[in-house]
Amino acid sequence: MSNVYHQIKDALVWALKTALPDMDVTSEHLAKTDYGGSSDITNYIYISLTPVSRETVSAYHTRHSVVIDLAVHTAREDNAGYWALADTIDHSIRRGDDAQQLPAVV
Repeated sequence: MSNVYHQIKDALVWALKTALPDMDVTSEHLAKTDYGGSSDITNYIYISLTPVSRETVSAYHTRHSVVIDLAVHTAREDNAGYWALADTIDHSIRRGDDAQQLPAVV
């Protein structure tokens, strides 16, 4: 089994790419920075996970709390576009009857 943080990141990438297939989704460096801004990456989501706490709740289970920070960039760079994406992103990762379910790791 891989590291729990990698599992969370993979689940987030899956959910975001499913909801927004035209967006690049990453938690690593962006290739755009390697080429002095000449890359054609214009629409992307950067995932940052910050571990907050771990709590042992049984001999076989540890509860991990993390802060998930999603930095979203679009070519349009307008607030209306970001606000429209906010609902799509929220519904793609939030648990609930009307939202897509992330795998049980999250």
